[in-house]
Amino acid sequence: MANKTSSRRAPTTSTADSELTKQIEEAVGRAIAPLVALLKHETGAEQWTIEQTCDYLKVSRQTFHTLVKRGQITITKAGRRTLVDANAIRRGLADGLFSKYNRSNMG
Repeated sequence: MANKTSSRRAPTTSTADSELTKQIEEAVGRAIAPLVALLKHETGAEQWTIEQTCDYLKVSRQTFHTLVKRGQITITKAGRRTLVDANAIRRGLADGLFSKYNRSNMG
């Protein structure tokens, strides 16, 4: 009986995986774009991600979640994405709701 060796090669992880990851990210982005557009259209408001909201308020993710827990920030779920009404954040800042966290005036 002849000894059969497998002709399969181990997959390369660096190039193949990074290309596959890029393709998946692009496909997911295209897939959720209509959901984000629908949310934006239905609410008539600009929606921010957690990261965008934290950057705008200059707070950590932990502080963001604390503000959500306290009811100071209202979130909307779009699939697995968590979105925040940008206009509500701007109004909250104007009304002094986040004054403790607004570091933009600090020198």
